[in-house]
Amino acid sequence: MAQLDVLFIRTAWKVSNELENLVGVGKRESNEDHESERLRGPDRAKLAHLRKGLTTSDGWHPAVAVMLDQWIPEDIREWDTPPFYQAASLFALHPESHERQPGEKYGPPFTVALHQYAQEQGQKSGRNLEDAKRPFDRRVMTLLNANEADRFTHLRRLVHMLKGTDIQVDWCQLIIDLHYWDSPQRTVQRRWSRAWWPAPRWITPSDSDSTGASSNGPPLANTTQE
Repeated sequence: MAQLDVLFIRTAWKVSNELENLVGVGKRESNEDHESERLRGPDRAKLAHLRKGLTTSDGWHPAVAVMLDQWIPEDIREWDTPPFYQAASLFALHPESHERQPGEKYGPPFTVALHQYAQEQGQKSGRNLEDAKRPFDRRVMTLLNANEADRFTHLRRLVHMLKGTDIQVDWCQLIIDLHYWDSPQRTVQRRWSRAWWPAPRWITPSDSDSTGASSNGPPLANTTQE
């Protein structure tokens, strides 16, 4: 793996961890007299600043840059930074994070979250999984066909749909996937597609209803911290 790719993946880990810190995910802090610990609540002011990136076409906004640039090394090329701004803005809209399990090197694609959303909607309406997913097929196809300039618009709409649910997104993996979005082999789009048609391997058999699991092929990049 090229040195710049390794740096990008490590930075994706760093940024996603810092984003999770904004909502107190798994973090504890001591009170003033250090006699006990309590879970931190979300930093609503900083999340509001990050959401300003949603008003732009590429996720970059001065308020977002002020927060994120401190975590992005100067060696990261300027044209490689949009995934960080876009993921951070989307995170602030829906700050639910997938927690990696021991030995889990790769995070689930974003379309796994969409699958779970469709599944929940189907359960509420009494539809089977296949029928529940059908209304979202066109949205997923449009996203997968989007170029780098348009993808953020479609992602923003889909994440807004997830808002208010407890459906988790692996934000580190999303950053990495967005980085490789324009790969000539379309590795990311193929992986996301296999995670939507049919049910992804990240969904247990009991959750996948009548739809079988599928092989998702090799993940894009090893995101294990070294």
